[in-house]
Amino acid sequence: MDIDEGVAIEMDALMYVGRSWANGLPTLLFARLTSMPHRTAARSAHALMAVGLSALLAVLPACAPASDVTAISAPSQPEAGAPSNGPAAVRTLSASELQQRLVAYAASLHEPSDASEEKFCRAMEIALTPVEEGRAGGEAKDQPMAVGYAFYASYGSPTRGMKAPYHGVSIYRPGKKALTEDPQAPCFWAASTAGEALAASGYERGGERAYQRGRLQQYRRTSSDGSTVFYADLLTYTTGAPSPKVCVYEVRFSGDVP
Repeated sequence: MDIDEGVAIEMDALMYVGRSWANGLPTLLFARLTSMPHRTAARSAHALMAVGLSALLAVLPACAPASDVTAISAPSQPEAGAPSNGPAAVRTLSASELQQRLVAYAASLHEPSDASEEKFCRAMEIALTPVEEGRAGGEAKDQPMAVGYAFYASYGSPTRGMKAPYHGVSIYRPGKKALTEDPQAPCFWAASTAGEALAASGYERGGERAYQRGRLQQYRRTSSDGSTVFYADLLTYTTGAPSPKVCVYEVRFSGDVP
């Protein structure tokens, strides 16, 4: 066999090896080599081994297990506890939570400085907007609550002779009658329950009188140094005929001289 014939056989073999390795059929290829003269067969064998190895390496990635391919291409899952990009849920203030804030604030009043505008806002978790430019005090309107309620908070300007100005929280139902005008209005906070909570904080029951369309129950406590009397007035309405209940719709704080 001459050199050209040997080269032709090698080229033929190389083309065949690409198909043979991929199909898993190398046997016929090596059978062809055994029919060649010794020198040509040896030279072809070396070439085929190199090409065969390259072909095998090229085929292997395509034969990777399906599970490995899936693992590479699958989208990564968010880690547990990772922050979500979705909208944050809005937490609505409940009636009991506001009641607890009011009682806690009343209990915190020991000195005149405890009834400051800053501490009142912190206790109620609100921010006040000035009612008038350059004037102390302010208001927080339409603070949302659960079950159709809302509240209004205000802090008045200092009044001569008073140790703490009038300030407090009033409850209402947006778009509905005032609680004092609806004989079947829900009871926001039983006056007896509110009074018991104030008494537990050291307040004494004072007088009671008519006030606007309801009544006003007065509770008072003297400061630690005896210089101030703190007031926590409960403004009430009556609802639930024929078995009426007295309920609170506003708590008003102030501080005065004994």
